[in-house]
Amino acid sequence: MLIYCNVKTNPSVFKSFTGLSVDQFEGLLPSFEKAWDDHREETLVQGKERQRKPGGGAIPTTLRTHEDRLFFILVYIKLYPLQTVLGYLFGMSQGRANEWIERLSIVLKKALDLAGDLPASDAETAKSAFEGVSSHEFVIDGTERRIQRPSDRDRQRQYYSGKKKPIRSKMTSLSTAKHAPWSI
Repeated sequence: MLIYCNVKTNPSVFKSFTGLSVDQFEGLLPSFEKAWDDHREETLVQGKERQRKPGGGAIPTTLRTHEDRLFFILVYIKLYPLQTVLGYLFGMSQGRANEWIERLSIVLKKALDLAGDLPASDAETAKSAFEGVSSHEFVIDGTERRIQRPSDRDRQRQYYSGKKKPIRSKMTSLSTAKHAPWSI
């Protein structure tokens, strides 16, 4: 069973599971703890006493600590395994894994917002974030689309890759440039 305290001793494995170093993980942890506490307060029914103590119920949870909860949701986001597999890795059923994923996704988003690490949700915010950057070199992922073979020999050479495969054109929204990439 995967537990944070066992995996953190091997930094390369930890980074493979979460995408973060142990130091980055521990830097995010205080924000995650605050977001978890805020989320718990929001979801408690106001004015009613609890029937059981926190953690009480038919099935004990394997995610008892904040570290284990954060580790669980980061493993899910990084690896995106089937919920059955994730449940098996963390010692729970598929249904329980689904419940944790739904709950912890909300908490992680709040934690990233508290830490100031939440990605921009619109183009204008992203644009303003990159305005202060001195170097304007970006790597943009592109998609190749199949095109009709050009009849002109010079154009054929331009698209020929040296392999026996269909002629394709690389479609990118932004290219690597030394000028301001926001002048779209």
